[in-house]
Amino acid sequence: MRKTKEEADKTKQAILEAALDVFLEKSYETATLNNIAKKANVTRGAIYWHFQNKFDILKKLTDIYLGTFLNKMDEEISKVEKNSICQIESLVKKYFDYFTSDKNVKKYKQIIEFKIGFANDTSLIHDMLNEIKIKIINRTNKLILQGQDKGTIRKDLDAKFLSFAVINMILGFDRALMFNKNIYDDFPSDYIIKNLIKLIKTP
Repeated sequence: MRKTKEEADKTKQAILEAALDVFLEKSYETATLNNIAKKANVTRGAIYWHFQNKFDILKKLTDIYLGTFLNKMDEEISKVEKNSICQIESLVKKYFDYFTSDKNVKKYKQIIEFKIGFANDTSLIHDMLNEIKIKIINRTNKLILQGQDKGTIRKDLDAKFLSFAVINMILGFDRALMFNKNIYDDFPSDYIIKNLIKLIKTP
């Protein structure tokens, strides 16, 4: 009997969630479609109905978790007043809210940080990740330039340098969380955001 769209969507979601667990447990390179099918309690044929191969699954996960973040980031920035400091603060808060609140987002982050190598197909994922990081830095750079023009953001440091500093400080705290689950006991996200803004704000 032909599956309904709702049933097909549930199967696809089960495959994606199973892939997160399998990639995290075994690494992307050593995981197989059989592993994913067993975890999702589906057949290999069901996987091929939705995805071309293992890389297609990883690419879809990247589209979901990082693509969604970019959309949320743009939505959040557009909500706040047209003030660069407020927009940067909102951007950073959205990052911490998004990447620390959902268990599947956390799994995906661990996979791309520690569970994929540099094979031919995964190099494309690394390219996608770099492209997304550049987009975030460019958005931040634009906000910093606007703030420097209005005198709200310090001008003694280059806007591009400040953009790299902001984004890489966020990523550094985030990466530290993967090794020390209590990092936010010492440095709560609100504390990080407040002091990050102090670093870029005009004294």
